[in-house]
Amino acid sequence: MKSSKLTLFLNLLLEEEDFHKTSYYAEKLMVSSKTISNYINDLRYYMRNHQVALISRHGVGIRLEGSMEERAKLREAIQQDLDETPTSKNRQHKILEKLLMKDECVSVRRLSDAYCVSSTSIVKDLEKIEQHLSQQDLYLQRDKSGTRIIGKEQRIRSAKRKFIFNELMALSQQDKVIDRKTCQAILSRYVDEESQNISRQMIQMAQEKLNFHLDTNYYNQIFVTYAIFISRIRKGYGITEAPARPVVTELHILKTYPITEEITQWLKDAHGITMNDRDIRWVNARIAGVYHEDQKAKDGYSPIVQDIVNELITSIGDIFSVDFMSDELLKTGLSNHFVPMIARLKNNIKITNPFLLQIKQQFTAMFSVISLASSVLEKKLGYTLSDDEIGFILIHFQAALERHNLSKKIAIVYNCNLANALLIENQIKINLPTFDVIELINIQDLKEKYLHDFDFIISTMELSTDLPSVVISPLADSNDIQKIKQTYNKLIRDVKESRFYSLLQAISSDTILVKQKCKSKEEILKTANDILRKKGYITEDFYQSVLNREKISSTEIGNGIAIPHGLDTFVNHTAIVLITLEEPILWKEDMVRVIFFTAVSFEQKEIMKKLLKDLYHLISANEFIEQISAAETCEEVLGLLYGKRLSK
Repeated sequence: MKSSKLTLFLNLLLEEEDFHKTSYYAEKLMVSSKTISNYINDLRYYMRNHQVALISRHGVGIRLEGSMEERAKLREAIQQDLDETPTSKNRQHKILEKLLMKDECVSVRRLSDAYCVSSTSIVKDLEKIEQHLSQQDLYLQRDKSGTRIIGKEQRIRSAKRKFIFNELMALSQQDKVIDRKTCQAILSRYVDEESQNISRQMIQMAQEKLNFHLDTNYYNQIFVTYAIFISRIRKGYGITEAPARPVVTELHILKTYPITEEITQWLKDAHGITMNDRDIRWVNARIAGVYHEDQKAKDGYSPIVQDIVNELITSIGDIFSVDFMSDELLKTGLSNHFVPMIARLKNNIKITNPFLLQIKQQFTAMFSVISLASSVLEKKLGYTLSDDEIGFILIHFQAALERHNLSKKIAIVYNCNLANALLIENQIKINLPTFDVIELINIQDLKEKYLHDFDFIISTMELSTDLPSVVISPLADSNDIQKIKQTYNKLIRDVKESRFYSLLQAISSDTILVKQKCKSKEEILKTANDILRKKGYITEDFYQSVLNREKISSTEIGNGIAIPHGLDTFVNHTAIVLITLEEPILWKEDMVRVIFFTAVSFEQKEIMKKLLKDLYHLISANEFIEQISAAETCEEVLGLLYGKRLSK
């Protein structure tokens, strides 16, 4: 075996002037005669380039012949080569490099020749390499042509990235940031310059359009990742399968998806690189992983962006009774989103939201409210937003809702002593930890107007109030706590079954059509439009704006509901036509049975906000929508809106 003992064997030969048998050298080096024979073959390989000869005489032995100068040159050449010869571990690293980083198909024979070791050693090396690869869900495939790595494309990319960063870490000091120059030098061993340049441009686009900056550490990570990706995709390696994930687990990474789609289009136009949906999502997940919303940058946005963001946040915040204006992450995230969105609208660039269907299904009410509220944007920008764009806006508000936890304001009205009242308060806090705003009110201090500032009333006596409430004993026992939980769960799950005051201002008996036999969407839209047109609530151009909206983005929102609407520029008076169908019809992709034909004037902002809030709560309650759909007369529909249940 080629080792440092080869040098010792050479030194012995150089020292001996006489012939000696191989057994003599085997005893000196404590190896077998066969090993000495291998050493002899190795020496003859090196002697080809030197004026040195190994003379062998049968029955006598061997002797080295040549000048002192040539002998010295031979020794230097062998020593230099041995210094560069990898150990077993280093050899495995080199073989892994061939397989993984250079995508080579290797053979045991060629590797054995290259490293001057036995085939058995190479086989053992490959076994070690396979053990290492299996930890990354990669494997070695062996056939007549040789041995190669196989596995899912995303796993191969990840393994390549890990290999490069292991190389970088070996060069750098612990806890020291690796500079970009060093990173590029290592990467250049395995990735061509063009792929690296494309990677840099992708990062630059992401930083500029998302308005954030990467530090050196994160830059190196994404640079290496994208360079490997581009190199692979240009060779035809794409992701062929990816696990399906619930939309709620991917919502947080969708904030960056519109920019990813722009980068995807640029790759196609500028470099002829096309990707499937799985690869687009893979690229987006990498951007989302390093993206952070830079709050310091928010002052640099144009006045129109700041104005639109503030107005939209205020409107949606009022619907949920949350001070979203104090949520800097929401403001920054929306501002970062709107700048490239406006550019897309101006340049007629269309993007796709990969989770639009799931978003509509899981956040039906939220989607409908943001769709209506987005009319503010459409009016100021002069462009209609697609459902895909609305879905991306929704993600920012959904994240804000999760941050705020939507706590309710609860009043505990008591007519017992303060000590008992404090015990009640403590029991509620223990059992209902989401109540972060709880106030004790003594019955003697109670004024009716106070109660309207609360969402839920708990009292130790009967009270006359339209708000959700529950009466408990002064002891607040387990039965009382159960009653509180049931009432509260109903409050946050279902519609407040009091009155939809704002909605009732927009709907009247002559704008409700029940159990209609319409056969098409067009018939429904024309019927509803004619009702409002005759009343003078809308101008003649409103109908065309409704049709334009349907062409760009169909207004069915799931659960059998559609909310067609037009531009508020053509609205004289806020009004809604509510139509229920005897049989559901296909709107575009979904079957629809309940239609809210909506004409909202955003000039009356307070009315608009309250109306959207009512619509949100109504649409959120599936049972309530079912009751409206089952109503036989417009009087029954109005009764439901006033808080009356249908008689069974």
